[in-house]
Amino acid sequence: MGFLAVLTVGLLGTTMAYRGTELLGPSNVIDEKLSDRHKELIGTELELAKWLMGIASGSIAAIVGIRLRSEKSDDIFDFIPMIAYAFLMNSLYGGFLSYQATLNVLRYGPLNYLYGSQLQLPIHVQFWSLIVGLMLLSVWLFRRKNKIIVASLILLSCCAAPVRSANVDEKQCVAHWTQDRKLDAELNQQLLLELIHSVGSIKDAKPIRSCQDIEIVLDTLRFDSALAGNADTSAAFNSYLKSIQSELSSPDLGTSDIVQGLVKLMAIWDKSFGVLSVRSSKGPFTVLIDGEEMGFTNWIGRLKPGPHRIRVTAKGCVAYASDSYVISADDSKEINVDEGAAC
Repeated sequence: MGFLAVLTVGLLGTTMAYRGTELLGPSNVIDEKLSDRHKELIGTELELAKWLMGIASGSIAAIVGIRLRSEKSDDIFDFIPMIAYAFLMNSLYGGFLSYQATLNVLRYGPLNYLYGSQLQLPIHVQFWSLIVGLMLLSVWLFRRKNKIIVASLILLSCCAAPVRSANVDEKQCVAHWTQDRKLDAELNQQLLLELIHSVGSIKDAKPIRSCQDIEIVLDTLRFDSALAGNADTSAAFNSYLKSIQSELSSPDLGTSDIVQGLVKLMAIWDKSFGVLSVRSSKGPFTVLIDGEEMGFTNWIGRLKPGPHRIRVTAKGCVAYASDSYVISADDSKEINVDEGAAC
């Protein structure tokens, strides 16, 4: 009875919560292009869903295996393992919803639904249902023979794998940023990684958790280097990064405007914001937002919710202009300057 109660409540609760986040798409399919960021996000979410589904399936198989090896024992039907079994089943259901949500967003759009609760909820259901199921199963297994205790430890160690896989691959993110910004091979990527670690350890700042966070910091540093009078080259940028890293490594964290700007940049991540990406294959173009120069294409940054005045220029030529470009909280938009650009 406990198994049926937990399984029924879990499935119904998960379904109702998912339906509450599910956004009905428009009647017509939206003509949108998948950017590299969209593809990376989809790939990461689906990879994590596969890991969680694999562990949940393996745990269920382990329960069945224990039952087959102890056919005369009814221990497997005890309250604890059956409740654990129900949670594992709910975790598998969360995996199904994760794939379903991805298909719905890609089928109906808009693509910024990828950043909403519709895709995040199933992952959380998968993960926490799996954690509860494994914890209950481990408690039960510790009462059994030593061999089974070893099996429980293996299950718990496997549980840590998807958590680590969810962490951002900083090296890959830096390599992608360098290639996407068309910077040459002389750029010291190891120095970039060390600086990212330093920025991520700033006191009271939100830790870096995605490639998007890394790209925003690196775009900011690249433009700050240009504002400091440096040429937009790898050699000049390397020298500039060394000076910033030296300040960030000091005990008092340094007091330069650049370091203070990084602290402010990291702190604002805890507030409501939207994300804007400005891209061009013909650049670099200068991105101006509300009259202030922000960086060079390709560029990504966080903006306060509301209307913004945007200009993308090169040598006096305006490639893109908008006097009221609206960004909403948790929004993610992209401007492709190449489309209709006169420059």
